[in-house]
Amino acid sequence: MRFPTLAALGVLLAAATPAHSASELPGPEGVPWWKSLAACGGAALRERDFALEANKPENDRAVITNEMNEYLATAVARLVADLGIEESAAKKSVYRWAGKTWQAMIDDKTPEAGIAARISQCKTLLAQAPKVR
Repeated sequence: MRFPTLAALGVLLAAATPAHSASELPGPEGVPWWKSLAACGGAALRERDFALEANKPENDRAVITNEMNEYLATAVARLVADLGIEESAAKKSVYRWAGKTWQAMIDDKTPEAGIAARISQCKTLLAQAPKVR
């Protein structure tokens, strides 16, 4: 008897939930802007790994960390603006995407030069990213 009641409640909740009229803004890489920027955050994290392994000065690592945070914050803001979701939900999605990118670079053994080339592209992407109002 509980199942029909829960099913009816689910239908009512679905009907009461407004549909999102906004969609994910596509970026120049053919994926939504937020995903491209989140991937850049993952690439910056991998760049920071290399900096740690090379014992680069703390100041150099801090610059990389600040860049990584800028990619992630911009991706979160873009996702919130695109889908109208809460910031905490957007952060989870962005950080998950960045983590997947970071892990893929580790698994693929992407060399430091490849990461540097990606970061160069990321700086261009960030400069081109539509501003969130």
